[in-house]
Amino acid sequence: MQTGFLSEPNKDGRNLNLARSLVDRDPVVLGLLVQEYGDDLMRYLRALTRDPNAADDLFQETWLRVFERGHQYNGEHSFKTWLFTIARNMFLDNVRRKRPLSLEEMLEAEDGPREPAAGSGMTAFEEVWLKEQQGRLREQLRRLSPTFREIVSLRVDDDRRLSEIAEMTHIPLSKVKRRLYRALNLVHTRLSPGNA
Repeated sequence: MQTGFLSEPNKDGRNLNLARSLVDRDPVVLGLLVQEYGDDLMRYLRALTRDPNAADDLFQETWLRVFERGHQYNGEHSFKTWLFTIARNMFLDNVRRKRPLSLEEMLEAEDGPREPAAGSGMTAFEEVWLKEQQGRLREQLRRLSPTFREIVSLRVDDDRRLSEIAEMTHIPLSKVKRRLYRALNLVHTRLSPGNA
């Protein structure tokens, strides 16, 4: 069982304890945070960048920034929200510094479709059909603009509440809702039988 700020039952108390611990730049605290939030952060960065190498670089840079600027975390919001905001800002800074990407580069393919679970009871035809459908869905998600893709990733991949997404992206909640609706509607329309 974990001790210290990570086991604090009161969320607000936990945030304040964490804020105090970050001021001291304790590497043990950073290690515990990486252990608790690392997977979620990496999944988010991979969704944003669509490039495992770039995601790895941003992952390291984000944790370095947390270590360097931990004193700026005041415990007012959840640590995860603060962490993802740092990661998002670093991603946007990197995009601004680099040359503009072509649409093709932004939509570059990622990993192939997931394999059906062994012993799923599906026929070979059903497995092929499922892989094809997953591939089509993944392709349509890749074709979304980065603005839409970020909102969908935070909502679907990271299971964030819309209010958290609004806070992290500094976009009004109503606009987050519209972007998510438009993105999902666009994917649905593109996947409709008449548009295949």
